[in-house]
Amino acid sequence: MNIFQKIKLSQGKIIFLVLIFTLGFFLRTYHFSDWLHFEIDQTYDTILVSQGIEKGIANLPLLGPTAGGGRALRLGPAFYYLEYLSARIFGNTPTGHAMLILITSLLAIPLFYLFLKKYFSTTISLLLLTIFSSSTYLVLYSRFSWSPNILPFFIILSFYFLLKSINRNEKKRDWWFLASVLSIAIITQIHFNAFFVVPPIVVFFLILKKPKFKIKTWLGAIAIFLIIYSPMIVNDLKTNGENLKFFEKKFTRTTRVNKHLGKILVRDIRFNALESLLVLTGQDEINGKAQARNQINHLKDLLINGRILQILSILIFFLAIYLLFRKTYFEKNENKKSFLQLISIWLGFSFFYYLALLHSGYRFYPRFFLLNTPLAFILLGLVFESIYPKKDRRQLVIIILISLTLVLLNLTELSKIFKNYSRAQTQPMKLETEDVFPNTNRLTLKQQLEIVDYIQSKYEKNHYPVYLKTLHEYAPAFWYHLRKRGIDYYAPINSQLIYQKGNYFMIYQSIKKKKPGKHFRLQARKVFGSLTVDYWKPKKNVAKALRQKRSQKEITNQMQKISEVYTWKKAFK
Repeated sequence: MNIFQKIKLSQGKIIFLVLIFTLGFFLRTYHFSDWLHFEIDQTYDTILVSQGIEKGIANLPLLGPTAGGGRALRLGPAFYYLEYLSARIFGNTPTGHAMLILITSLLAIPLFYLFLKKYFSTTISLLLLTIFSSSTYLVLYSRFSWSPNILPFFIILSFYFLLKSINRNEKKRDWWFLASVLSIAIITQIHFNAFFVVPPIVVFFLILKKPKFKIKTWLGAIAIFLIIYSPMIVNDLKTNGENLKFFEKKFTRTTRVNKHLGKILVRDIRFNALESLLVLTGQDEINGKAQARNQINHLKDLLINGRILQILSILIFFLAIYLLFRKTYFEKNENKKSFLQLISIWLGFSFFYYLALLHSGYRFYPRFFLLNTPLAFILLGLVFESIYPKKDRRQLVIIILISLTLVLLNLTELSKIFKNYSRAQTQPMKLETEDVFPNTNRLTLKQQLEIVDYIQSKYEKNHYPVYLKTLHEYAPAFWYHLRKRGIDYYAPINSQLIYQKGNYFMIYQSIKKKKPGKHFRLQARKVFGSLTVDYWKPKKNVAKALRQKRSQKEITNQMQKISEVYTWKKAFK
């Protein structure tokens, strides 16, 4: 019996499922390497993980990505170890490291279908999966390497295994539970949102369902957590609890508390509803310019100043919540009821977690909703189910038309974004440096490599050390590429330390006019679409010395931070 027969799909629906995956595959892989987003966070992770590939696996870190806006507090290293496997298989390159994100995002498509089928009909599941596959939000977060980007896959995986583990009809319930525990242990090391939200969801759900697992299964679950968290335990043992102290300091410090409960409640509702809108349609009504123009903190502001789309999305959000709790209460099928209970707990805990963040004065970013992305589709599915409760073709047409509209909105948005990526290679245009949304104009990997080719062509003529000046977000990417090519990169341009024998480059956005510093003259200028590179020569009599000595070479701040990370080799040296 093949998998399609097992999930009872007709030939037509099998073809449709394959087409959905093909659409998702195309959108996620189209010019994946050329348009890869590779900036400050990606270079940091790539260089750190590369130590394990270049110098041996013992050089992998004991801690993972930083959290909370600093270089002190860190999560566990699960993401780095997964990225290490990706780079081992696909190559120690930016693309090789990012393949982890691409693969998990592709696997999330069939996995989400299996998850949806725990409750929804085949028809509604396929329609929701089509929107999931084409979601602008999910597509963009699948096209570059960043630890939060694997959250949708792992949270679906965790809860899918969890539901199987409490299903009385499953023969290997204990094994499904252990698989769920493994996935949960990993997900809690991916992002602090998952760390704080997922374990309470699971604990509360298990208390509610009271599954009867063997004692050795519970001991196995504890052992899995200890193994997955062993790097962090070793790190704190070797550093006298340094990371634990950072954790305590971070979450016990006094923050700018927002005492207006009504105000933050509206903001929390708005965040959940409008980020769901973003996930389902690609229409960004909450972030960036839309947010700056239309700050909504009170219900009165929403009714007077809110856009129709915002109000509509909030009304649909409330309708979906009503349907969720109503269906949970009246559902008779035990397995379907478990699904709805899990979704209700997930929605409830995440909602109050976001409320607590707002109360503490934290700023929200679009990536925060990666934790709840599947909920947006499930809540929409409940609305679909209320429209199409019976086998009525007219009602079926309605939900198909809604689904097609959402897919077309996403595809239209992605078409604009892909055109921007393409234009960035050849045309001057504004580059945004904020979070992924509303940012659609990125510096692509292809541009970086072309610029580094140009720098290398100048370097090979004289082999003078390279000095460059560019935006903070872009500089580490160029440091990375120069290092990989064995080109002597010494430091950013410093007008107080100018050497006669040096290659000086200024990289800036093409729409902004730049002039050489007073100590330099423009030697050459080349435009690389959205970025321009100026090649400078020092003016006469301004050089402090003939050439900087290798012993005087500066270590970049990023490399300094990487050198301070505790590894297995350092721990057991």
